[in-house]
Amino acid sequence: MKKIFITGARGFVGRNLIDELKRRNIPYFRYDLEDGWNLANKQSLKLCMEGCDTVIHLAANASIRNGWENPRRDLKINLLGTINVLEAMTELGIRTLGFASSSAIYGDTDHPSEDCAWPKQTSLYGASKVAAEAFIQAYAEKGHIDPYIFRFAPVLGEYYRYGVVYDFVKQLTDNKSLLTIRGDGTTRKSFIYSGDVVLAMLHLINGKHMGAFNLCTPESCSVTQVGEWVCETMDARPQIVYTGGDKGWIGDAKNLNPNPAKLYATGWRPTLSIHSAMQRAVKSIEKGLKNETKKF
Repeated sequence: MKKIFITGARGFVGRNLIDELKRRNIPYFRYDLEDGWNLANKQSLKLCMEGCDTVIHLAANASIRNGWENPRRDLKINLLGTINVLEAMTELGIRTLGFASSSAIYGDTDHPSEDCAWPKQTSLYGASKVAAEAFIQAYAEKGHIDPYIFRFAPVLGEYYRYGVVYDFVKQLTDNKSLLTIRGDGTTRKSFIYSGDVVLAMLHLINGKHMGAFNLCTPESCSVTQVGEWVCETMDARPQIVYTGGDKGWIGDAKNLNPNPAKLYATGWRPTLSIHSAMQRAVKSIEKGLKNETKKF
C-alpha cells in the first residue's frame, strides 16, 4: 500500500486506522464530511483519490436504532455512496477496496459464517450493507476491483461515542444510582476492540486475503453483563431497571455472535478480550464527556 484513500476518516474506526497508519508511516488521504467532502460528489471522490492505490471505505450512516426516522439516509449514504466510490475507483484504475460492512447483515442469525445464505433483514442499515456488498461483488466479478469485505461486530475502544456502552456510561455519568437497560437484558452481542479491527483490516489486505470476513472474536456477552462491566469500570452500584421485551429496539438482534473461523484461519488473533476492550471504551467515553462539560 503506497497511499490509502479513507472515507469516513474522522469517524470512530477511521481515527483508529489513521493512528495506526501514522505509526507505520503509510501516507493517506482523509475524506470525510467534516472536511467538506461528500460521497454524493463523484467528481470530488475522483479528484481526491488520484495518486492512491488503495481505498478503505468506512463512511456510513451507522445508526440501526434511528434508521426508520429517515429510511432514505441508509440508501443515499451506504448504498449510493458506495456506488460512487466504486465508479471513481474504476475510472481511475484503483483495484484494492477495503469495505466496512457489518455483522448486522446477518439479521437474527446466531453464529453465522461468511458463506451462509442471506438471512431476513431486520434493519435498514443491514439491508443497505447487503446491497452495497452485492454491488462490490458484481464489480469484482466484472474484473474492476479486488474486494476485501470486513463484517464488523460491534466495535469498542478509543474514540467510541455511540452504542450500548456509550448509553450506559452517559446514564451513569448523569446519575450513578440508576441504570436503565432496554429490553430484558438477555440479548447477546459479540464485540471487538477497535485496534484489533484496524490490525485485522491491514492484515487481510497486506496478505491478499480477498473476500468477506467476519471481524469479531469467539466471545459474546449479554447486555446485562455489559451493564455490569460498565458499572464495575465506573465503580458504580446502581439499581438496574429493564424496559421489557426481548430486544432493545426495532432492528436489534437477539443473538449477535458471528463465527470468526475464516479470519482465524489466516493467522490473525485479537490482542484484547471484549472485557478489556469495554474497559478502554468506558475510559475513553468518560474522558470525552468530561471534555464536553469543560466547554460550557
